Amino acid sequence: MLPSKLRLPMVEARRLLKTGQRVRSESLELIYSASQKLHPRWLVQVPKRVVKLATRRNRLKRVLHQAAFVCHSKVTTPSDFLIRVKQPLPHYSSKQATKDLSELLVQTKTT
Repeated sequence: MLPSKLRLPMVEARRLLKTGQRVRSESLELIYSASQKLHPRWLVQVPKRVVKLATRRNRLKRVLHQAAFVCHSKVTTPSDFLIRVKQPLPHYSSKQATKDLSELLVQTKTT
């Protein structure tokens, strides 16, 4: 789990959804925008329509939180990030999540 200072509050996530820029892969979408804070903040969303079982949604969130924590040090500009799952990922490993998130971060040019 991410420390609370690295998490993006839902109130600000709504702003990010409206005004943020988007980068997509086949399984993930990364929405980002510049932040007033001194460090990057992250939010992970796994919609119920994509992953039906709560246990699988929670596992996927844990994997993506871990990937965000690993990639956190690569981000050089203070930004807000929202990671959204676009399709079911039944056997998604932490290593694969970190790789996918790193590729998306390279496209955002925040690293």
